Amino acid sequence: MTRAWSSKRAAPDPLLQTHDWRTKVRAHWMRQRLPCARCHKPIDYDGPRYLPTPPGQPRRVNPRSLVVGHKVSRRKAKLLGWTAAQVNHLSNTQPECVDCSNRSGAAESNAGRSRRPVVALVSKPVTSRAW
Repeated sequence: MTRAWSSKRAAPDPLLQTHDWRTKVRAHWMRQRLPCARCHKPIDYDGPRYLPTPPGQPRRVNPRSLVVGHKVSRRKAKLLGWTAAQVNHLSNTQPECVDCSNRSGAAESNAGRSRRPVVALVSKPVTSRAW
């Protein structure tokens, strides 16, 4: 089957595929029913993950649904040499809404990329000769 879009999806992070993550950590925050740890707004714990859309339209994520985030990001924890158990320990997780989780993940991703130096535009070319 051919996909309509050309971008490749990244493989899921194995740290988020463990049995404890699916059955214990997420369930813990579902029982707590706390507001978002980042924006402090209420999380829609009972609502759907995806909002209803008309047929033929792409599905939309509910921006207020629960995402279990990390206090110390997975990238930073890996750089610090943490084990998978330490990264996903309950004390390193927090409830977040989808919007805040996406924002923090994008900021973390952008911080991890190497930046090219900005080249200043010069009005005339620099040469070895003095004209």
